[in-house]
Amino acid sequence: MKRIAFFILLMINSNLHSQNLRISYGYNFIQDSLHTYHISKEIVFLDVSEKGSNFYSRSRYLNDSLAFHKNIKTNPHQSKIDFSVKKSASQDIFVNTKIGNSLYSFQEKEKLNWVIFPEKKIIMDMEVQKATLDFGGRKWIAWFTNAVPIQDGPYIFRNLPGLILSIEDDKKQHSFSVIGIERREIPFELEKLNHKLISKKEFNTRWKAYKKDPNFELKSLSARTNTKFAIEWNGEMISQNEIYKREEERARKEILHNNNFIDLDLYK
Repeated sequence: MKRIAFFILLMINSNLHSQNLRISYGYNFIQDSLHTYHISKEIVFLDVSEKGSNFYSRSRYLNDSLAFHKNIKTNPHQSKIDFSVKKSASQDIFVNTKIGNSLYSFQEKEKLNWVIFPEKKIIMDMEVQKATLDFGGRKWIAWFTNAVPIQDGPYIFRNLPGLILSIEDDKKQHSFSVIGIERREIPFELEKLNHKLISKKEFNTRWKAYKKDPNFELKSLSARTNTKFAIEWNGEMISQNEIYKREEERARKEILHNNNFIDLDLYK
């Protein structure tokens, strides 16, 4: 921890704004609100440059890097985190996520109304200050340090007068804690996926339709193109109706056990 704090002080004495930085966080979260004893843990990255920042899971980074350097098809489902966030220097925030197998992106336009308190403590040998925020149906408690003049943090969180080192909701169901900071010569770019840009309101509408019928998009495509389909799986021909049935069973199970989203309001 002292090495990390010392490294940060060295960066402060250099031209920090010209550097590409990777801030690593430990992310602990509860996926199923009915099983709060089961805590998932992942490492997430916040890559910061003069153009803005990218937030995503370490597993996504490893998948993209392996696919790029070795041309190997990797499994994106290794990560339990299906969202990433891109923030621009002009303050735009875009959330990339999915519903079922469909990829979507929407702009987060809600203003982050932070309340800063005089309360302070020490994290990694650095003085941090408390701030709170109501967002996404949760009350968040953040600890930021103005020793690092980067007004950013994990997920959509930003615009405090310093880097967010720690943030969690008041029920301790989602929490981020910094575990490392390093310079990057070249900023890492996520593999560009075909996310469809929609509004946040439309995302919520599509989510409700998916909960009602997980096959609604597949059925709509079939109706529009007037096509029937079947697939072969392990030597067995699976009909269209059987595909619908299996997909619905899988989706219902996922919906049942993955219900404690970081942004609860988005999935109302």
